[in-house]
Amino acid sequence: MAICSKCMTGFDSSLERCPKCNSVYSHGKERVYRFNLVYFLFFSLVLIVALPVSMLIILQAVKSIVRAIPHILSISIGSISTGSIFIFLIWGLYFYTIFWSYLDANKRGKPGCLVAFLVAAMPIMGSIMWLIFRP
Repeated sequence: MAICSKCMTGFDSSLERCPKCNSVYSHGKERVYRFNLVYFLFFSLVLIVALPVSMLIILQAVKSIVRAIPHILSISIGSISTGSIFIFLIWGLYFYTIFWSYLDANKRGKPGCLVAFLVAAMPIMGSIMWLIFRP
């Protein structure tokens, strides 16, 4: 089974042309995807085994970082505390993601004000949604 890269129609890979759009199947020169059971099983195994293990490692790291945050935020350098520096960096990142999403949406021909408003209204999820659904 192969999928045509132009019209995304599935067809028998023994055919020379896609039955829907009549594009030539050139055995690797054209972007035609082949489904292979071995690759499917391999990537399924990776998702089933490696993903939970990596998530456990990440959760352990996050847990140790969260335990250290009160100690880090209580350190002061002169009259400036690390907590205020941390809050300043978070606000800077927040405004940067709004500005970047506005420019990126305008560059892609989408309404930049709407995208920037959505990213501003939902700080983390808005940025993730724009990264996933941008054209």
